[in-house]
Amino acid sequence: MRGECTTETQRSQRKAEYIGFACVVFLCVLCLCPCLPAGRSVVITAMPISEETDLLTAVLERPIVWAYGTHIVAGNIVLMDDSPTDHRRVFVALGDGEWDGVDSLYVNGEQYFDRTGLSDAAGFLFHPGKPGVAGTGGETGSQTVCRWFPAGVTQLNFSHTAYASLWIPRDHSAPGPDLDIRGFYRTRKLQEYNSSGTPTVFQYSANPAWEVLDVLLNLYKLGTARIDFASFVTAAADCVAQVGGFNRFEGHVFFTGESGDQVLDRLLTLCRGFLSDYAGKISLRVDQARGSQHDFTMENISGGGFRWNAGDTRKKPNKVVCQFRDIAADYAFVEHYADREAHQTKVNKVTRAELDLGNSRHGQAFRIANYLAGRSIDVPATARLRGLQDSFHLMPGDVVRIKHDAAPWTYVSGQPDFKSFEVLECSDAAADERDFLLQEYSAAIYSDTEEAGQALASPAIAAREGVPGFVTA
Repeated sequence: MRGECTTETQRSQRKAEYIGFACVVFLCVLCLCPCLPAGRSVVITAMPISEETDLLTAVLERPIVWAYGTHIVAGNIVLMDDSPTDHRRVFVALGDGEWDGVDSLYVNGEQYFDRTGLSDAAGFLFHPGKPGVAGTGGETGSQTVCRWFPAGVTQLNFSHTAYASLWIPRDHSAPGPDLDIRGFYRTRKLQEYNSSGTPTVFQYSANPAWEVLDVLLNLYKLGTARIDFASFVTAAADCVAQVGGFNRFEGHVFFTGESGDQVLDRLLTLCRGFLSDYAGKISLRVDQARGSQHDFTMENISGGGFRWNAGDTRKKPNKVVCQFRDIAADYAFVEHYADREAHQTKVNKVTRAELDLGNSRHGQAFRIANYLAGRSIDVPATARLRGLQDSFHLMPGDVVRIKHDAAPWTYVSGQPDFKSFEVLECSDAAADERDFLLQEYSAAIYSDTEEAGQALASPAIAAREGVPGFVTA
């Protein structure tokens, strides 16, 4: 499995995700969608509700958010207590825990601060979504019942759901009920491992390799015996290799109703990743430039076992569009285009594919778009051959060279020469032979060269004016 672009037919659906807030507005719930782990739900039992205590049941049946990286989050108000005369208490569900923390939080453009250990006043308490614990008086970091939970309502600790509770003073100059609550959150914590599969640290991370592993273990519920941990450790190191002073790949994305395969596909796209399942072990590889592992020639290709196809690119995407919110530009919405203009001219049409990167740096979006366009148009040729015993060590993702009298590639002298291919599939054939499907390989599509992002101006956040995530012209 590998990440792919979204096709033209999904364009309108993707566009809808960006209408409205300039921040990520998460949908959150009290019962989970089918693709998320079973057994994690918050049940609201029968309870007395006064006119002043508004239990917002509109959030029922919405899928809980599964989020990675850093986001601006609005969340869903699941409980609001209007009974006090001088303030209101609001509970905002955020996503499936455990989340890491809050960088900053704003109510109607005014910044609020953590009130842990302080007397009740304007501010918030953050509950990360740990397994629920019995007891009351919970403050930031805990998952007991929050100390601000209103009396007369069945006490809930919202087990496994990250949420924020807010103490909002009444504003007599603006008595309306509207609340615009948004925060910068570091979302899901991830368990990291060493090469032997021993857990090391549990911490916030936007590394796509650990995000993919989190999906396999906690969404698919696979056992650790199915994981090639050494490959994930290597892939994680590839993702944090520095490019222009930043990690090569990061994943700041969220999911609601997507299937597990859709979640994996998007995460793999963010790091040029490939998953393979061989000998009962699932491994991850970050696609990058690499050397040849084997030479196929007339001497070690089974007789009559070589076929070559130039590849039909007429229907393949020649314009890859990456849509993202630029982390460096106040989360402004950006579209980056990777065009293959020569191909557009050749086939006399533009075939567009779209990809949603969530929140990203412009440089990462530039590299991913050009990589996907390169795989689509620049390396279309495929080959099939049957190798002998000396090729049994090859695995999907390995690069090989092929030289064959029937090959169409030649030197100027007219003699066939070696051409590089990547192993896509391999399977056992007759005794001492193995079948291979290969795709043309070019190291040029893995460039770490980045294009600078466009400078955008945005307003500073001031009291009662503006909220994070909006960008002026």
